[in-house]
Amino acid sequence: MYAADLRVSDLSALYQGAAFRNVVRDSINLFACQQDPDGSLPPLSLIDAPCKPGDPGSPQGPPAGFAPPGVSALARLDSFSAWWVVDLADYHRYTGDSEFVAPLLPVARRVVAFFATHAPDGALWKADNYNGKMAFNWHTPDKAAGIDAFGNEAYYGALRGLAELERTVAHQEEAAAALDRQAAAVHAALLAELWDAKVGAMRLNSDDPQE
Repeated sequence: MYAADLRVSDLSALYQGAAFRNVVRDSINLFACQQDPDGSLPPLSLIDAPCKPGDPGSPQGPPAGFAPPGVSALARLDSFSAWWVVDLADYHRYTGDSEFVAPLLPVARRVVAFFATHAPDGALWKADNYNGKMAFNWHTPDKAAGIDAFGNEAYYGALRGLAELERTVAHQEEAAAALDRQAAAVHAALLAELWDAKVGAMRLNSDDPQE
């Protein structure tokens, strides 16, 4: 299961009705106890990850005796970590299940902090080869490292999603307002850096000479 794919499948499930709510919850929970110390999450997980609902634990990687599929040990798809935060916010928006979401807020905060740490201009996140893992792109001929539109769209969504959760679950208005301000900065910088008005589209990556 891929974390970014949850955005599509989870929304589809939640739109269909409450019968799918537990499937969505458990899918989100799969990743919560597999967070690396740097705050990122594995891009994919097997469905038998031993993650107890409401108990993500400390960010020390996968639980003892369990490892995500091999590609997670070699490559990074960090935008998928941001999409997980978006998924968590979507789940709460459609279910109101604060009891499940509240223990996962530290995980979401660490994800957002990871992106902020790797934003050299103070706004846009830059993909790179962090902690011995290679930045990866699904379309492998394209350069993955750099400031890319898709990854920063996900970062923007994670900032907005976490702001919503801080406000509605943690009741931390000051933290929510700070996240909203950062989201606005990312939005403005993304348009300034990657929007190509001549063609009416976003450039995919600032560091890729083909784009």
